[in-house]
Amino acid sequence: MPRPPRRTASWLALALVGVAGIVAAVGVGSVFGARYAVRADVCSAIDLGPVGTALGRPGLTAVAANSPDAEDPASGRPELLCRFTVTQPDGSPRAIGAVSATWYDNAFMGRYFFQTRREQAARSIYQRSGLADLTGLGDLAFTYHGDDAPLVRFRVATLDSNLLLDLQVAVRPGDPAWQAAQVGPPFAALTDSLRASLPRLR
Repeated sequence: MPRPPRRTASWLALALVGVAGIVAAVGVGSVFGARYAVRADVCSAIDLGPVGTALGRPGLTAVAANSPDAEDPASGRPELLCRFTVTQPDGSPRAIGAVSATWYDNAFMGRYFFQTRREQAARSIYQRSGLADLTGLGDLAFTYHGDDAPLVRFRVATLDSNLLLDLQVAVRPGDPAWQAAQVGPPFAALTDSLRASLPRLR
């Protein structure tokens, strides 16, 4: 076959280089980009509706538990902590919970500290069985559950770009809807809350 003119070959090479550059830029942008900015209204923006419904408290909301300029001790990055409680009709406590939002400079730093938090979720090697990766939520996510007497704990954390959301709920043993042997419904509630909250924090 006849060879293409040199000018045509040059244009083809230039086009390929351009496409490769665009792909590389998109990839680098997703790793070193930052989709979320620090904001002070995290507690009101977090959607705890699914968690509240699962705990028999529709309309559940959280309140700030630290100052707006608080930082994550591990990374030194801005972190806001929100807490909530659910009581029984007689006033006795049924559940306590917390959700934290931590902002990193970029997605790359977020991935590093996400993995650190994941490894620290299980406090000992004997609790590793309660730790699992989760797909379909943010860029990365994990779940954790443990029967840490006197409470049963459930936790879902996700990293989306440069924002890490960590939602935890602890209930008394014997709660019919929140059992370590039946983690599906509790994890579904926590996951739905975080999935609904991410768009509200952009």
